[in-house]
Parts: sequence; C-alpha cells; structure tokens
Amino acid sequence: MNELEREFLLAVQRGELDALRQFLKTRTLTQLDVNCRDPLDRNALIICIDHKDLDTMKLLLETDACVGDALLYAIKENYVEAVEALLQYLEVNKQNHHHHPYDNTSGAYEPCDHEDYCYFSCDMSPLMLAAQNNNFEIVKLLLDKKVSPIGDPHDPRCGCTTCCLARSQDCLKHSRSRINAYRALSSPSLMALSSEDPLETAFQMSAKLEDLAQLEPEYKEDYMRLRSKCQAFATKLLDYARTSRELEILLDFNGSKSSSSSSSSSGNDDKDDDGEETDDDKDDDDSSVSRTYRLMLDSHSNLSRLKLAIECKQKTFCAHPNIQELLATMWYENLPGFRRMSFANQALQVLGIGLMFPVYSMAYLLAPKTHFGQYIKKPFIKFICHSASYITFITLLVLASQRVEAFYSWSSVVGLFGAANHKQAADYQETDDLFDSIGNNFSLFDRTIAAGPPPLPSNSYSDDIELNRLAAAYKKTISHVQLDGHGASTARGLDSLSKIFNQLPASSKKRGTLPSPIESVILIWVLSLIWAELKQIRSLGINYYKHDMWNLLDSVASSCYIGTIILRVVSYVQSDEKSLEVAREHWNAYDPTLLSEGLFATGTVFSSLKLVYIFSVNPYLGPLQISLGRMIIDILRFSWIYMLVLFAFACGMNQLLWYYADLERHQCLNVTNYNLAQYYKAKSAEVAPETPIAPDEDESPVAMDDSCKMWRHFSNVFESSQTLFWANFGLVDLENFDLTGIRQYTRFWALLMFGCYCFINVIVVLNLLVAMMNHSYDKISTRSDIEWKFARTRLWMSYFDNGSTVPAPFNIIPSIKSMRYLYRRTSRRFRRFHRWWNGLGMCPNGLEEVVTQDTNNNNNNSTSKQFESKLDRSGTVEYLESNYSALELRNRGELKNGQRSAQLNYKTVIKTLVRRYLVDEQRKVERSSALTEVKLKRWSEFKIFERSE
Repeated sequence: MNELEREFLLAVQRGELDALRQFLKTRTLTQLDVNCRDPLDRNALIICIDHKDLDTMKLLLETDACVGDALLYAIKENYVEAVEALLQYLEVNKQNHHHHPYDNTSGAYEPCDHEDYCYFSCDMSPLMLAAQNNNFEIVKLLLDKKVSPIGDPHDPRCGCTTCCLARSQDCLKHSRSRINAYRALSSPSLMALSSEDPLETAFQMSAKLEDLAQLEPEYKEDYMRLRSKCQAFATKLLDYARTSRELEILLDFNGSKSSSSSSSSSGNDDKDDDGEETDDDKDDDDSSVSRTYRLMLDSHSNLSRLKLAIECKQKTFCAHPNIQELLATMWYENLPGFRRMSFANQALQVLGIGLMFPVYSMAYLLAPKTHFGQYIKKPFIKFICHSASYITFITLLVLASQRVEAFYSWSSVVGLFGAANHKQAADYQETDDLFDSIGNNFSLFDRTIAAGPPPLPSNSYSDDIELNRLAAAYKKTISHVQLDGHGASTARGLDSLSKIFNQLPASSKKRGTLPSPIESVILIWVLSLIWAELKQIRSLGINYYKHDMWNLLDSVASSCYIGTIILRVVSYVQSDEKSLEVAREHWNAYDPTLLSEGLFATGTVFSSLKLVYIFSVNPYLGPLQISLGRMIIDILRFSWIYMLVLFAFACGMNQLLWYYADLERHQCLNVTNYNLAQYYKAKSAEVAPETPIAPDEDESPVAMDDSCKMWRHFSNVFESSQTLFWANFGLVDLENFDLTGIRQYTRFWALLMFGCYCFINVIVVLNLLVAMMNHSYDKISTRSDIEWKFARTRLWMSYFDNGSTVPAPFNIIPSIKSMRYLYRRTSRRFRRFHRWWNGLGMCPNGLEEVVTQDTNNNNNNSTSKQFESKLDRSGTVEYLESNYSALELRNRGELKNGQRSAQLNYKTVIKTLVRRYLVDEQRKVERSSALTEVKLKRWSEFKIFERSE
C-alpha cells in the first residue's frame, strides 16, 4: 500500500466526501486502485460498513468498485441499509452485463485468484449467511431478489460422483460446507419466510439433524444445538395461538406433504378396529358426541401435526401448555368434572368403569352405533377398559404361577375321590382337622409341600433307591416342621395330607398334560393380545413400531408365550403312558415341558413390567418411569464394559484352575459310586434302607458334599463367568479356591486375579455405573416434566386413534360392523371383477380416453404402443384394476371441497402465527435502535408484516 492509497483509505474512514470525489476524479492519472486494502485486509467498502457510512459507500459504488465480500460483511454486521444498497447495485450491474468475480449473489462465491483475500469461505452465500445470523429483514430482502434457495446437502454416506470428488479433494471443506448449509436451513428466519409450512419444516429438519448427529459424531454438539433451535422455533409458534380454533386447525391439518410423513404414526386413522371407514361413523356419531362449547374437535380427530411431532420427537412442542390443555379436554371427553373430583371419587368411578369393561365390549360388538355402544370409544373409557383387561390378564398369570387350581378348595379336592372305606374317610377327616388347626397360616403348609411327595407304591418305581430317597427326604423335612402347639390332630393330619398329595391335579407334576381351565383362559388372552399387536404393526408400520420400547416389550412377551404354546404341544405329542409317570427330577434337562415353563415365566415377568406403562399417566409415577427408563439404558451401555472385564477374567481363571476343578469332579464321582456300592452291600446283608450307612473314615461327609459343589465353579468359561458374576454380590468365598491338589503358587495367582477382578468390576466399574445413573437422573430431573408430558402424550394419542377399540379377549370376536364391512367389501370387489371380466379383450372407455389423451399430448404413438404391449404382456385383471382405479381418482379430482377448506384455513392460521412471531422478534431487535422513515418504508414493502385478511 503506497502513500496515495493510504490517504485514500483515511479519507474513506473519515467520511470526507469532497476529498474522495477528488481522488476518484484523478484516479486514472494517479493510477489509484479503489479496491486497495489496508493491513487488516479491508477495502474501502468494508471500511464504510464498519463505520456505518452509507453515503460514502454509495459514492464508491458509483465508480464501479469491486464488491467482493463486502455484501457478506454487511450481512454479518446486520447493516440492512448497506445490504439493500449493495443488492441494488448488483442488480443494476447484472442488467448491464457488468460482472465481477465475487458478485454471484445467487449462490456461493467462486474461488479465484483473490480467494486468499476473502473473509468468508468460498461455499458461503449471502442467503446462507443471513439465515445463520437469523436476520429477518436481510433474509426477506434476499428472498425478494429471487436468489436461489439453499439446496439440501447430500447425506454423509452419499456415494455420488460429486461427493466422492469433494471428499477426495478436501474432506474438511466438504464437511464444513455441509454443516454451514444446515446452520442456514435450521434458521427460524429462513423457515418462517421461505417455507409454506414452517411447522412441518421445523419438525423434519429437527429429525434430520438428529440423524446427522449420529452419522457425524465430530459435529454432534453443533447438530444437536441446531436441533434445539428448530424445536424452540416450533414451540415458539404455539405461544402465538390465541384461540382454541387456531390450535385445533394447526394440529388437525393433514396436508399432502405431511400425510406421507405422519401416516406411519397415525395408527389406523381412517379405519376403525374392524377396518371400516370412519366417515360414515362420524356422521352417525354427531348426534351422540357431546362437545364443549369451545372445543370443535372430537376425540377421534386425526391430529396429524401432533402425530408428526411425536414421530420427530418434538418433546418441548408436545409438552407445551396449549397442547396439554387441548389433549386433556379431549382425553376426559364424556366425563365432565372428573378432574375436579376428589381422589376417592375418581378411584371409585375408575373402578366401576373397569369392572364394566366386558359389558361395554359386548355392547360395542353387538350394537356399535348406539349411544351405549359408542361409550367405549371415548379415549379415557377406552384406556380404563384396556387397562382393566390387562390387569385381569396379569391376575390370571399370577393365579397360574401359584397353582391355585390345585389348592383353591380342599373340600372339593377330597370330595373328588370319595372315601372307599371308613379308614380312608377318617384320614380325610383328620385332613380337615389339619386345615382347621392351621387356619390362615400358609407358611406351615408351604413347608409341608416343600418336603416333597410321600412315597408311592413300590411298583411305581423301577428302582427302590429312589423310593427310599424320596421317603427319607420327606420324613426328614416333616420332622423339622415345628407345629407350634397345634396339637396331635395336626400331626396326624400331616400324615393324612401325604395320602392325598398324589390325588391333587397332576398338571403341575406330569408332562404332556392338557391345559388347565386357567391356562385355557390365558391362552385365549394371549392370542387376543397377539392379534392386537399384529393389527398395530399393520397400522403403524414396522419401522415406527420398533422404536417404542414398550412395543418391543410386548413382542418379547408374545414370543415367549408363542414358544410356550409350541413346546406344550410338542410335549403333549411326545408323551406316552410310560413317560407320563416319570418323576420330574428324572426328566431330561431340556425337556419341552421344562423349556415351556421357563418361557412362560419369562413372559410373565415382561407382561407384569408392562404395568409400569399404564401408570405413566400418573403425575407422580410417570416421571419416575422416565428416570427408570433412562437408567436402564445406562445399565445396557455399562453392561458392555462389565461383560468384557468379566469374560477376560473368566478365561484367565478357567485356564488356571480347570485341571483342579476336574480333579474335584472325579472325586465327586468316586464318592457317589462308593455310596452306591455301600448301599447295595447293605441291602444284600438285609440292612434296613432307613439305616444310615457310614462312609469311609478317610473321607468326611462335608468333604464329599463340597467336592460335588466346588468342581463346577471353574470347570469351563461359562461356569467361571457365573462364579465371577455372583462374586459381585459377595456370594463366593475364598474356600472355593481350596481345590484338590492345587499348589500354593497356583492358588496365590488365582486369589490375586480374583482380587484384581473384585477391585476392577466391583469397586471401579460398579461405582462408574452408579455415577452414570446419578448423572442420568440429574439430567432427566431437570426435564422430568417435559419428558413425562411427552410420554403421556404418546400414550394419549394411542387411544385417540380409531382402532383397537375392544380390549382383549373380546377383540377376536367378529363384530356386526366387521361382518357388514366384509360383505360390502366383498360385493364391491365382485362387481369390479365382473366389470373387468366383461371388459377383457377391449379397453374400458375410461382407459381409452386416458390412452388417447396421453397420445395426443406426446404427439406420438409411444404411449399407445406401451399400453398395448403391457396389456398383451400381462393380460391380467390386476393391470386393468390399477388403471381403472387411477381413472376414478382422476375423475374425482385431487382435493375435495372439505380438504380445500381445511388447507385454506391452515394456511391462514400458519400465516397469522408466523406474522405474530416475526413482528415480536423484530420488535426485540428494534428496541435499541431509533425508528426512521427508511425503516418504515422498508417494512411496508414486506408483505409478511401485513395482517392476513
């Protein structure tokens, strides 16, 4: 920079217009470069922008000064007047075909020889920068100039030629350009001014940013911050909804774009639980639905926008007070004053409705159009009936697990086997005396049953050893039962109880038996629940269904029950008279009956956990459920580290101790064989079976028992893993390392490894888990209200949908409505098939018109030939059906009058909300600046600030 350029830039900085005019007049003679830069890399235009000198900047623009990145700099400084002047100058130059290398206002600036002097990256455009700054005025100016919109960046996993070339040239530049674009696209100003549906745009952008945060963890924090901005913008629009009508129109609109987005989450929106269209139902229900004076929507409205918000996880939007007020009004429809009742009155009313769920279900199945039949379709009533049905199902599971059918009535059990003689009758009388003396003390009875069955006749066993073993175990346990002074009748009653033990229902002792009455009811309930799940998957779609944790819980429980049913059938088929009487302790470890019991127990656990989901509507238990869910996620994450450490030490311990564990196993086998030999020796000497046989003096009974228990601890990797797992709870003693034949050095290393494991997994890793759970709880507690309201909204919306009205097990009963709909659908298809069958060999008139119209539009016979080739090639009814259906839709028109009206109302409401939002935001900006005539003129040109008529 020479002396002349220095004086020129000083004159620009001081705003000396006369001196500048003199410089500009003599610039040809003096060879002055008006685009010169100071040591801070600023040219004359940028200096004018820094000093807010609009007159000097206009004077420089008259000399065709190079704009360069001055426009971007003015946008960055939020200098609206300078941006307006520069845009006007560039538009005039564009008309006069005067281009500059950096004056591409419709897109990114082209990298050229002056790229090193640019203050901004080459991918930055004026609209992108204005959107990032969230300046509504500048964004509006640029949009009015018809600049090109910001295109959606390609997916990070995109493999197109452009993306591959950009990544190969400069991967950092490629990633930065993507995040710069999303910073602009997520701007509230750009969404409010450029989108026809800002609410839907904000939802979809939020969901896309969440996916990008997972795909590009390097920029996860930036993407999540942009996502929060989109959520805040969508929630902010709700603050400007002043009436219930505006809110209803906003939430219930289902536009052409959103219909596809929300179809997966809408459930069975246009069909009820029997598949029948609900348009006719709503016409019939208008007279029976009671609505409040201020609420126009009924409980079966689509609420498509709210469903889209749930699908995109817009938690702050769903938890907004306006949304919650509207949903609560719809939820408690047909129960006026319920929320104002006391807790006792609410509980009594809920209990009464729950007990009546079979009556409501049958009323809907038999008379769905009546007022009483429609009562169960109300959301809250529907929720109570479904909850009562599920609680009944859980009760049946509990009764089945407690084998209540075997003990529900002792008198009936005794009566089933009438007394054959007086002695047997006396035994039964003693049994009655037993239960009279025990009363409600079931602990004594439990200990009696735990003693095992009494000895059966000897011909029932092929081996007397088992007979004596069972008898000894039974007598040993009975001898330790303290009767606590119940009297001699109680002692005699215990013996009588043993006589009828085998006369109790055998389903819990035998395999291959038919299901009991309670199990039969459970089977029907399970099939009903599975049918409901299949309908839900069909209506929601598998992608949406699998994202709900409770749906996955239902799927696991249903899978367990299906496995139980299959295994019970297999066991029934495989059983015969010989295997039917084999004692349970002699069954194969993987017997189908045992496997089915394990699956049934697992299904019972998962089904019982579903009760937590029902109580999520409670304001006290709901937030706790959210915290519990987050902690479970932390436990699953922690389990990977825990299992890695566990597996590593299990491999080491097994490698170190497997030989000595094998010695313990051989010793256990030797002791067992020795006892058997002693038994047969004593039997041959006619020793009484109940006489205890002393083992060898060199081996103690305790040592024999320990060897049979200790060999499993480190026999293989699986057993070693189990041993180390239970060591976390202090259930493994150091005595387990005193194996047979172990050397001192080996024992020392084993104990050292065990100590290291306890230190790492028990002290470090478990405390890490506690810290993680504490962090998650603190994090969720600050947002507990939002998280709970979002979870409650999801539950409410599932009951607002038309579908699954009747709870299990009544949902598998065909209703009158479903039969009527099946008849209509079958007859309609038959009539269409009849028309198509008569039209085979010639095109229907409508199709001829379509073909003729397409042929005339294309001015050739390609469409006609293509149609003829398809018809000749297929010759099927399906092709005619698809074309004929398309013709019917075309004749009906794209939109019905009601849809046009809804679309017009939605556009009016969303425009009003956006205008209120923009006016409020602009007021905040203008509070610190003075009002000028230029601003008023500029705002008057913005149609967005005009009131909607």
